[in-house]
Amino acid sequence: MASLKPQYSQADKRQSLHDSAPAPRGNSGFGSDLAPLMAGAWARGVADALDMLGQGAVLLDAGGGVLFASPLALARLDGAFMPVSGHLIGRDGAQNAALQEIISAALAGRMGELKVETAGGESTIRALPAKQVQAANVQLLKVILTIA
Repeated sequence: MASLKPQYSQADKRQSLHDSAPAPRGNSGFGSDLAPLMAGAWARGVADALDMLGQGAVLLDAGGGVLFASPLALARLDGAFMPVSGHLIGRDGAQNAALQEIISAALAGRMGELKVETAGGESTIRALPAKQVQAANVQLLKVILTIA
């Protein structure tokens, strides 16, 4: 079995910390290491902005996984959909199919809309494609669900 310990030659030990910094990968340059962090910060900013506007929102990744669900969104869904194992799950198969349909529309770049009956009345779920702001495909946020 190979050793997992880093192996250094005498020449490596004489290099300064600056000299041993990893070289940029391809054309991506220094900022590429920050891209995932910046994409996450952008998504968090979207969540905060919607919250400040009093808009219930659920942010989803490409597989429909919940990245963030605001307390207001969950209150407005009022049991019609609940996050279970990282996904929004409806009370029955028809609700799940309808939600999957509007999420698929958003992933294809189109807005989708679904009206659901909740204990508190009717709520409207809109699925919007998230603007892709990163050149590299590191942004997890793909769909924004707003709940009114």
